[in-house]
Amino acid sequence: MIESINTKQPYFSISPRAGFNTNMAMPSFETAGSYSNNSIDIEALLTEKRNALEEQLSGKKKRQRKRHDMRLSPIFGFDTEYQYDEDEDKNTVIAYSYCIHYDGQQCSGVFKVKQFDESGRMKFDKFFVKAIEAAIKAEVLAGWEDAEHVVMAAFMIRADLFSFSGAFKDFKTRLDGVRKSVVTIKEDYAVDIEAVYNRGLDFSEQKLWDKNRNRREVDISFYDLMLLAPAGFNLKKVGELVGLPKIDIEAPYSIERMIEFMLEAPEKFDEYSIRDSEIAALYMEKMIEFCCDELGFSSVPYTIGGIGVKRFKSLLEGDFNEVFGFEEIKETVWSHKKAKPVTMKKRVVSLLRSIFEQFAIEGYHGGRNESFLNGLSPKGRWKDYDAPSCYTTILNRLRPLDFESFRTTKNPQDFVGDKFGVAYIKFKHHGNPRVTTLPVNAGSKGLFYVKEGECVVGSSEIEVALNAGVEIEIIQGVVGDWVDPNNRIFLAFMQEVRAERNNYETGSFEERMWKEIGNSLYGKLAQGLRKRAVFDTSSGLSKQIPQSPITNPLFALIVTSDARALMTEMMLSIPEEHYIGNVTTDGFTTTADLDKGEINLNGAICQRFRECYHMIESSDKEILVKKHEVARLNFMKNRGQETVEFIDGEEPIQARAGITLPKGVEDKHQYMRDLYFNRYVGQEITTKHLISNREMFIDERDFVSVERTQVMNLEWDMKRELVNPVEMTHDGVTHIFCETVPHKNLDEAMEMRARFDGWRVNHCLKRLSDWESWEDYWLTTRLTLPTGIRYQFLKGEDGKVLKTKDGQKIGEGSDGILRRLFIRAYMQNCCGLNSSSVERKELAEWLTDNGYITTANEVRGAARALFVEGVVPVTDKAIKLLHLLLERFPEFEYQALFDPEQLDELERRLIA
Repeated sequence: MIESINTKQPYFSISPRAGFNTNMAMPSFETAGSYSNNSIDIEALLTEKRNALEEQLSGKKKRQRKRHDMRLSPIFGFDTEYQYDEDEDKNTVIAYSYCIHYDGQQCSGVFKVKQFDESGRMKFDKFFVKAIEAAIKAEVLAGWEDAEHVVMAAFMIRADLFSFSGAFKDFKTRLDGVRKSVVTIKEDYAVDIEAVYNRGLDFSEQKLWDKNRNRREVDISFYDLMLLAPAGFNLKKVGELVGLPKIDIEAPYSIERMIEFMLEAPEKFDEYSIRDSEIAALYMEKMIEFCCDELGFSSVPYTIGGIGVKRFKSLLEGDFNEVFGFEEIKETVWSHKKAKPVTMKKRVVSLLRSIFEQFAIEGYHGGRNESFLNGLSPKGRWKDYDAPSCYTTILNRLRPLDFESFRTTKNPQDFVGDKFGVAYIKFKHHGNPRVTTLPVNAGSKGLFYVKEGECVVGSSEIEVALNAGVEIEIIQGVVGDWVDPNNRIFLAFMQEVRAERNNYETGSFEERMWKEIGNSLYGKLAQGLRKRAVFDTSSGLSKQIPQSPITNPLFALIVTSDARALMTEMMLSIPEEHYIGNVTTDGFTTTADLDKGEINLNGAICQRFRECYHMIESSDKEILVKKHEVARLNFMKNRGQETVEFIDGEEPIQARAGITLPKGVEDKHQYMRDLYFNRYVGQEITTKHLISNREMFIDERDFVSVERTQVMNLEWDMKRELVNPVEMTHDGVTHIFCETVPHKNLDEAMEMRARFDGWRVNHCLKRLSDWESWEDYWLTTRLTLPTGIRYQFLKGEDGKVLKTKDGQKIGEGSDGILRRLFIRAYMQNCCGLNSSSVERKELAEWLTDNGYITTANEVRGAARALFVEGVVPVTDKAIKLLHLLLERFPEFEYQALFDPEQLDELERRLIA
């Protein structure tokens, strides 16, 4: 039953404030006990604290966490209402709501603050006691004996829990940070009921004795429903999932006008506030039923990933330690409590696994993510294909590894077939392949698929590369066999996930839970492999993410290597007349048509993937499916694609490259198109992100959104080299379109990317004129720097270096290099030139008159300056000057000055 709102005796009251109506409804509760300080025995309190400290220092006593049956515990959903104060950069808390479920009944209510400042906030202890007392009064609970253990739940709990007065002092050393949230604790939070009745106490003061020297405690387990909800779900979607819709705030009120909403429409405010708590309580109740009744757990793990791991372990056939490469050892330590040595069992990684796992960690990488095109595409039928359930399907390939069979080899053919393999290799692609096959790790810049280099990869990628004709040298490699080829470690779990999803209606609570549980398991294999630090809420320091119970670098290597190899093998089969747009982890865009047989799915990796896929899906389902189809796209960069022209009846494509849509955007596709087409140098965007645990806990700040202004970057990421630029037009807007080719090696890729990062400080790559500027800058600096020819900056008539508006120096360009080398060749009688044919001053004046500023002193000094050949790039600027020079000096043997690899292009452009 729902608790009624009584206005006679308000627990809190609103202080009058100008412009607000203070006639409002307030909840009323009778208070049990006294709030006098007279009952406190100070001497007994000090004795208790001294004894507790001595026990802590000696290690003799530690409060034991009790075990509770969650199905028999009250569920306490709660929520905080607040309004952001922009001037103070903090939240003005205005109300706390709750909803308590127990034994098929419920009650709910809301407490409203007395003051709109820090002093108006409630202590958590008081909030909890008052809500429980309300549940007892409403006969939802028989008494405090029903509240020995309480499950408290909220969505994004750190927003609510730390809105209580003194919350940081009460909680921050006892809560664990999990995925930017907080959940219960090293020990359950204990509320001393009698102490709360005596006075409003801090957490450290809770252990007070009543007059009978008895103490009553309630254990509380905190759950953040954000960690138990499907990925990307907010509270509104969670409410829809359990059939309890979130109530919208009606105009003229809004989340920015919550105080007015509470004061002017108190009944609607109460309904709105309580509903959020009702959703939290109902969702937590369903999670308990799902975990404890359907899965047979004794409690609810704190994350969906935790649920997946626990269920997987319960279904695993065989000994867990043997399957995952662990062993149990005995360790003898001194026990202060028992005052003698004690022997404990400890699970550690087996020696054989530890020998090989660092090799596997080096070969563990993320997905293949790169764009093959840049800019506004031609019109066509662009299809977005995905390999369904890619990572979870590959899990079905995993079997226990026979570590005793592991052996080193330098024979590339040993890595072909269904086996474990990892190798440090040197490779080279011959010819001009569109799709390269092997990833080189560039650290924070990600994976680069270059034509030649060195890398550590799994056997599946080596097999694909060999089939593509890539030259491979194994520097060092390891291969191994399965213990039992028929013992698929994850198959029973994956089959259960698929069967249970099919048992429930699509989109139902149960179906979404099973889907999320299945998707979560792969990530646990790789948890903690990379040294990534997170904020520890208890210590205030950074610590590395711990490994999960099933973390295994060898299995993680197989899964990610297979996924990359699968995408590569599929793309290699696409005919050259069709575009490949981009690839992202488990899918790619292309103009090729799967239904017309233009994508071959019969390669070795595809066949193994199909075998695993049909273990959990019917055999008539294909391993590549179309998700979206559009007529035209903007290819911005890796993970950045936007639909420009739609196809009726087909789903559009959008990947925003990290751009967050502003609030209130009605057409997200039009917004991204305009943003890309109209971008400009130095354009800033303002983004909002939620305050981090580190900022929140160290500075003891409210849970607020933090605005950050940054320079927008929708320019090309240079994972591949741009070629063949043309201009395309859409709806009156003209934009460049480029194809790409792979870089020769990682060093060249990193150099080009660094140069492009410098160039785009003052430029955007939008038109052919921008391309000419970039091409000239890149080729000029690449050719001249290794030769000793210094790249110079242009100077004005006053002799000072010319700069752009933001202070960047303006370089001379390819025509400047050609001008300097021509003068040196002329003065040194090289390249068929004769220095006596024209006077120095006359030459300087002629060049200056034609737009190439030159002094007589510069011509004179060229006689002793360094002269090098083969460093002038073939660009439009250089060709323009070359035409001028040949008109005046037809005897000029210009070929020696230009890049020898571009001589054919040079002659073509001269004729054109």
